[in-house]
Amino acid sequence: MNEGYEWGFIKSAIKPMKRKKAFLIAFFCFIISFVTSFYIELPAINFHSLDSVKYFIIMLMVFSLIYGILIQKIDQFLKCMIALVAALGIFALAMSIYSLDIFHANEYREQLEISNSNDFKTDFKEISSAQIPIIDLATAKELGDKKMGTISALGSQFKVSDDYTLISVKNNLYRVAPLEYQDFFKWFQNRKKGIPGFIKVNVSDPNDVELVQLKQGMQYSPSAYFNNNLKRHVRFKYPNLLLDDYSFELDDDGKPYWIISSYQPEVGFYGGNDATGVVIVDPITGESTYYDETNVPEWVDRVQPTAFALKQLNNWGKYVHGYLNTLIGNKDMLLLTDSFNYITIDGQTHVFTGMTSVGADNSVNGFALINLKTKKAKFFQVNGADEKSAKQSAEGAVQHLGYVATDPLILNIANRPTYFVSLKDQANLVKSYGFVSLENYSIVGIGDTLKAAKEDYLRKLQSNGESIVNESDKETLKAKITAIESAVINSNTQYFITLESNNHLFLAPIELSNELALSKVSDEVEVTFVENHQGEVELLSFDNLSLNFKGK
Repeated sequence: MNEGYEWGFIKSAIKPMKRKKAFLIAFFCFIISFVTSFYIELPAINFHSLDSVKYFIIMLMVFSLIYGILIQKIDQFLKCMIALVAALGIFALAMSIYSLDIFHANEYREQLEISNSNDFKTDFKEISSAQIPIIDLATAKELGDKKMGTISALGSQFKVSDDYTLISVKNNLYRVAPLEYQDFFKWFQNRKKGIPGFIKVNVSDPNDVELVQLKQGMQYSPSAYFNNNLKRHVRFKYPNLLLDDYSFELDDDGKPYWIISSYQPEVGFYGGNDATGVVIVDPITGESTYYDETNVPEWVDRVQPTAFALKQLNNWGKYVHGYLNTLIGNKDMLLLTDSFNYITIDGQTHVFTGMTSVGADNSVNGFALINLKTKKAKFFQVNGADEKSAKQSAEGAVQHLGYVATDPLILNIANRPTYFVSLKDQANLVKSYGFVSLENYSIVGIGDTLKAAKEDYLRKLQSNGESIVNESDKETLKAKITAIESAVINSNTQYFITLESNNHLFLAPIELSNELALSKVSDEVEVTFVENHQGEVELLSFDNLSLNFKGK
């Protein structure tokens, strides 16, 4: 049987319809296809989304194909439909080309307003040890899963989401993750009660892990089905909004909400996505409210998706001298390093990453800090090691133990840019901590506690000839020793000293002076220190005036 006979058989089996009837049937099929696919795919009805334009092109092609098959010819209406599909395709292609970096390099670079800083110690705030997140995402997941495992009744129906959001609640830092349904059948069994709670991990205290159980279950979740699916619920209420970054957060009262960023392209027609506001959804009631970027509630930690912020930062460094420079010369170009992390400053979440010049090997020209709520950004010009080198340096200091370092955080320690890492064993448990100098990554402080690691780091800075305090803050005192004792702490000998007519307890590591081992009560000494009003002060220098050794 030849192909012509087969086609003739099909034509004889499907008799041509009148145009009106064919149109009605094709339109009915189009509506069914549109409603079904829209319910599943949830595209935004917004022509600034290339995916949405593609979706409408496919829908129109379905309509045209059915209509053409039914009338079995190409009439004027079908020609118009084909022309419309072609026009939309050409439009999408043209706008995609028009939005390319080659035509808008300067606009892409200027999307992120970033200020430069040469004064790290002034412009980068020092945070207290209690605010340093010692638990990374992987460890938070481990702790959350263990906590979930303690309640078998929940574990058989629910699991913990992998999306742990870093948030600040009343000056405490947490990673929070909602529970989610195991599968469709678990959702069907529990849909009336909803999801019973969420995991809350204090990132500064591995012992503070809580499974918060709610009085009313959360009905709207990405793991729910049909109209209870969070993305579907939000899309039906806001069909035109472009949405991204579904984050689970808590307000200051500990009440859970979903925070979804809305965005629009700012460059060309499809390029330069930037957040315009947020949709806040109550997961229990489904009540949702849209806030533009100027009216976002204070407790919300993120507005700008991390991917958008890093993309804009990359464009800022890449297009410093336009597009052509990226192909020839690469003058003054800066590229992002392979690592980024989060830190909370003044209750707001920032993303930071190192920036390196083209061809640089394991070094940075500085690092950038971007506020994910306000999008305020700052570039700190400091030369030194990149995050990968810092991790390797910290791991090298404990290589005999086989610990693995977490992705580094950037901190201000003694007015110096410093990487901080937690060091974990093979069971993914935090066993030690490390501080690594960004400017000289051979300076590494290690300790079993945060305090011990920081003290070790400060000692090594001093041993390297670096002053860890401002000269104007130093105080010098001559007095007699009233008490002196030593103790070994974390394999380091520390001396505890009190002086006449002074109510401070002075601490001094043995590395500070050999005279410490020979000093005794009633010896007259001269010490330098910095007042910290905590009753315990680490000495910066120690000189026993009662001893007079050559070369001391």
